Amino acid sequence: AFLKTCPSSTLRQLHTSLTKKESQPVSSTYRSFALYCSIHAIFNFYLCSLYIFIFEFLYVYIMYIYMHLYIFYFTFVYVYIKR
Repeated sequence: AFLKTCPSSTLRQLHTSLTKKESQPVSSTYRSFALYCSIHAIFNFYLCSLYIFIFEFLYVYIMYIYMHLYIFYFTFVYVYIKR
């Protein structure tokens, strides 16, 4: 979705315009658009990683709870049978 809104050529052109002093000046709207694109890309990346982190944490937490439940269940059954 991000690549549709902001092509990589835009960022490349901005990079060249910022590093090399070109003869024609870059318009402010173009510069702001490129800045918006880069911020958007960073935001998307962080949002995706955050979602992955949250889901992974939930999965691990649920597995941890299940493990403890199984351990308690098996120890209870073992003690009950041995009694």
